[in-house]
Amino acid sequence: MRVIKLIEFLKVKSRPVKSMARYLQIGERSVYRYLKMFEELGYKLNKDTNNKYKMREELENLVQDAVPSPTTEYRPSDKEALCEHEIRIRFLSRGCIIQVGCKEIAFESVETAMQELNEYVKHPYETQKKWRKLLD
Repeated sequence: MRVIKLIEFLKVKSRPVKSMARYLQIGERSVYRYLKMFEELGYKLNKDTNNKYKMREELENLVQDAVPSPTTEYRPSDKEALCEHEIRIRFLSRGCIIQVGCKEIAFESVETAMQELNEYVKHPYETQKKWRKLLD
């Protein structure tokens, strides 16, 4: 993530190493390592007479290639999605509350809650997305 932040920072204007280090909250030596890594990858930086660095156009392309497009969505397996959160059921005098992770969903009837819970077990990723829309 720091690499991308550094590239974005260098796209704006020429920057001294001290400024880059302060921006990334790292030491100057680490900044030099990042700059060296860029060069080793075959990308060039412009360095002016005041020892300020600016990203060239080809590094801009590196960022665009490295960052997945917004349409690309990570989808965990059903097992990964189920293991992500602890599930608890609290039965009430009328209905119940299902807790998934730190989120709680109240249901008027136990039957409705069990249907939703079964749907969650069958399709955890899709159900989590649906519940997030309701709860967020």
